[in-house]
Amino acid sequence: MFRNPHTGTYGNSQDPGMSSYLASSTDNQKLLMAVLANSAKILNPGGRVLITAVGWPYIGKNPKGDLGLTGMQLEVPSFADAYGRQAGLVYERNLALGQMWVARNRGSTFVADELGILYRI
Repeated sequence: MFRNPHTGTYGNSQDPGMSSYLASSTDNQKLLMAVLANSAKILNPGGRVLITAVGWPYIGKNPKGDLGLTGMQLEVPSFADAYGRQAGLVYERNLALGQMWVARNRGSTFVADELGILYRI
């Protein structure tokens, strides 16, 4: 299980070109793919990996107003499946885990709806 993988980088709302948001999304996508690919290497046949995700960049649209930046959309089964296939895993299903306490990198916490994405080898 990997709970809410994140590189710790966030976009900067003062960035007029929003390149910092795009870089953050790309970095987090690389992290997710590395976790999935490494999981595929070490799992026994039938083994599973559960990734949990909260908010952007893993889920849907950036909540910062009208930025229009789309996240990885892991809440959409076809997107979750595509990431799994790229890493050599089979997507099983999404799990609505409900409201959970989530820790920020700086030590504070918040409550958010958490999504689980289940893959198997």
